[in-house]
Amino acid sequence: MVVIAAVAIFSLVFADDPEDMSIEACQNAVATQLKSPATASFTRVGASEVSDGVYNVSGYVDGQNSFGAVVRMNFVCRGITSPYVTADDVTVDD
Repeated sequence: MVVIAAVAIFSLVFADDPEDMSIEACQNAVATQLKSPATASFTRVGASEVSDGVYNVSGYVDGQNSFGAVVRMNFVCRGITSPYVTADDVTVDD
């Protein structure tokens, strides 16, 4: 019970963090560009604030390609103003 309460409090405190929201928005946008979005697994994801409330997010995503093989791709989302991301903000290198 204590653990559940701690997780709930932690979630409330950090739920509106612009950096975390930018990361989440970027990951969602990247996943939608994959052949199999449900297989997306993100690693080494980081964000850097480039101006007040605007972030660049980058990292790696593993996901299945058209043949079912899992491939690793790097991605970059530039100029993210959380929680908004457009396709023009996202680059996925495969």
